[in-house]
Amino acid sequence: NVRYKWKLEGFEEQWNGPTSVREAIYSKLPHGNYTLKVMVTNDDGTWQPQHKSLRINIAPPFWKTPLAYILYGLILIGLILLNMHYYHIIIQERHATEKQQFFISIAHDLRTPLSLIKLPVEKMVEEGGKSESEERNLNLVKRNVDRLTNMVNQLLDFQKADLQKMQLQVEKTQLSDFITERLESFSPLAAEKQIRVSTQLTEDDESIWLDRSKMEKVLFNLLSNAFKYTPSGGTIKIQTEFTTRHAIINVIDSGEGIPTNQQKNIFQRYYRASNAINSKEVGSGVGLMLSKQLVELHKGKISFKSEFGKGSTFTVKLPLGDKLFTAEEIRHFDAEENALTPIYPGTAVPLSLNTSGPKLLLVEDNPELLDNLAIELSNQYQVLKAADGEEGFKLATEQMPDIIVSDVMMPKMNGHQLCVKIKDELSTCHIPIVLLTALDSPEYKREGLEHGADAYLEKPFDIKLLRVQIANLLNNRQLLKRKFLEPSTRVDEVTTNRTDQVFLEQIKAFVISNIDSEKLTVENTAKELGMSRPVLYRKIKSMTDVSPQQFLMTIKLQEAARIMKEEGKNISETAYMIGFTDPKYFSQTFKKYFGVTPSQYLRG
Repeated sequence: NVRYKWKLEGFEEQWNGPTSVREAIYSKLPHGNYTLKVMVTNDDGTWQPQHKSLRINIAPPFWKTPLAYILYGLILIGLILLNMHYYHIIIQERHATEKQQFFISIAHDLRTPLSLIKLPVEKMVEEGGKSESEERNLNLVKRNVDRLTNMVNQLLDFQKADLQKMQLQVEKTQLSDFITERLESFSPLAAEKQIRVSTQLTEDDESIWLDRSKMEKVLFNLLSNAFKYTPSGGTIKIQTEFTTRHAIINVIDSGEGIPTNQQKNIFQRYYRASNAINSKEVGSGVGLMLSKQLVELHKGKISFKSEFGKGSTFTVKLPLGDKLFTAEEIRHFDAEENALTPIYPGTAVPLSLNTSGPKLLLVEDNPELLDNLAIELSNQYQVLKAADGEEGFKLATEQMPDIIVSDVMMPKMNGHQLCVKIKDELSTCHIPIVLLTALDSPEYKREGLEHGADAYLEKPFDIKLLRVQIANLLNNRQLLKRKFLEPSTRVDEVTTNRTDQVFLEQIKAFVISNIDSEKLTVENTAKELGMSRPVLYRKIKSMTDVSPQQFLMTIKLQEAARIMKEEGKNISETAYMIGFTDPKYFSQTFKKYFGVTPSQYLRG
């Protein structure tokens, strides 16, 4: 008969019950302190004044304990610090990128004044007839221009490595010959500083695959540093050895060495050891970092050992064979050499050396370089000048030059854009283009060639090499023009691009379809092609050196040659088929154009 009332203080405000049930169930109580109070009746149902109390403490879960909150606070502080550190890194990287971009922009800008210095200096060196003192000074200037050019190139290469735009073009190389050739360029410096240079080169039976231009920069940097920091009377030694899987190159010098506490930073960008900074030798702190990137690009490793005051040994370890390189990284000579370098024809006719020679359009935004180049080339070509790509394109369409030499980095319209416009325009697409640029990697060269350039020269360039490139391209055009005046020449044999090929095929199709018709005139041909007669005249004259009337007659006679050869028609039948009323006059015309009579052509 006992009855109960209860409440859980801290959770409830009212009493529960009464009830005869002797248990109370609470689930999912929040953590905290509670007091359970219970009242009872006696057997008569009278409530007793006393009550029982039970203190209950529900402990919080671990993640709500004070220790957990302390941990949360530490984590929050850590995240804030990490975020600040990350933000600091971003700011540093941004500043580094801006600094690097500034250096790169300066390097680009230096290319043009270096070209302006190099052109007259080389010309004066070649002319001779100077005193020993003058010649020594000129050679000093030339050597330092080359040195400055190399430093500029390293900055540009460093940017390309950072942007991961560098691509290998490896080829099978005799390592000992490669090192010996590069070492020869340091002979004057070795004699000047009285440094003894020795080699210990292992005969390389194994195949070593290198990107010669990139590995040349690695070797140049290592040797240059060795010569910089080796005092007069010191020694430099180059060793090679081969293991089963690697070729190893050691460059050992008896120079200043690198302080132990600074050795871990030696491959970082723009870093120079304190003894190097305090020395009289200049440097940018880029060379070793670039060398490391280039060696790693070859799937190799570069390391060093150095003892302060006693010298250093730099070791380059390169893999043997070509298995680690992709098909795109292995250089294919036929395709690449033909693409990058025009063929030097053995039967080339020397170009005229007066102002009535071929028209050459120079496009360059630096007025000094533009004027300098114009002076250098004006004795051989009719030189036209343009200060930017837009002006260059306008002059090209108006004057129809025989060749264009253009800078790449220009305002309004750059060299690549100019190439695209020239090659897309029917009236100008046959004109060869030489690009001059500060960007000297194969990637940029391929980009230029893909935009339609026929040749590529990097600044500062050798004026003699530029002259050879121009002469090659013009002579190749002359060969194509002469090739066109042969009886059995096909259209694709005398064109260098698809636009010209389609143009000639359209004319040929029109001529053949109207071969014996009075409609076959220059006016109707121009109308058929959708261009004016003057534009057609300039285009055909530039491509073939003949007038449109002669051009149409040449195609008629080439078709006559095909009819006689392939269809077996005699001379009279052929003459009537192509619109001649007199076979004798046909034979005379055929000989006038092709140098042989129809009968001689058939016998040949």
